[in-house]
Amino acid sequence: VLLFQRPERHFPALAGVEPPIQEGLLAPFRVDGRAAGTIWAVKHDPEGRFEAEDARLIANLSGFAGLACRVVAPAERSRLARSE
Repeated sequence: VLLFQRPERHFPALAGVEPPIQEGLLAPFRVDGRAAGTIWAVKHDPEGRFEAEDARLIANLSGFAGLACRVVAPAERSRLARSE
């Protein structure tokens, strides 16, 4: 899990987001050993800060995302094969 303060410095596409993002908490996930995506959580409130519990929850969520991709991808390939 990665914590970014003012993530637009690292991700220029976020520069125009209103209200500005104060913190971003990112949790990449893998499927079959390959990078498959990233779960993002952002805070716009300048007073709010992510805590260790937030990091734990988003890490668990990224694990579920990886598992969901493993289940959905084969089912989607099977559906596409049947439709051809």
